[in-house]
Amino acid sequence: MKKIMSRRTAREILVKIFYQADVNGDSDCSEYTARLENYDDLKEYLDSCGGDAQDVSETGDQMDFIKAVTFAWDMHRDDVDKAIEKYSINWKLERMARTDLAILREAASEIMYVDDVPTAVTINEAVELAKIYGTEKSTKFINALLGRIAEDAE
Repeated sequence: MKKIMSRRTAREILVKIFYQADVNGDSDCSEYTARLENYDDLKEYLDSCGGDAQDVSETGDQMDFIKAVTFAWDMHRDDVDKAIEKYSINWKLERMARTDLAILREAASEIMYVDDVPTAVTINEAVELAKIYGTEKSTKFINALLGRIAEDAE
């Protein structure tokens, strides 16, 4: 039976890519996305997302989605970071938890520059990822901040 990668898994991979690029000081994410073309690298990401990579035989449209979000981030990183900082009252990017920042960057890039998903879905998915990777305060912080970014984007 063929199993296709879910959009949630694609977002989880994106958060991991954004986190890695941030920690490594890389200026863009295209190198990380290109590595996903190699099945072994994709399998490593899928395994790290709690799924069984052996069960995923197709990426479906999710690779296009991953590429679209990373392209949006790479092209508009200053605008995305300015939006995050604008609405994170009294919080500079440097003070934010790296995982929270990766989630915010993924979701804000999606809200601001990728039009194929309803904003409410993007925010909900970011909150779900914050439950997995963030602290107990991350979910409220991320939800509120992305809500403000979404209002501004409309």
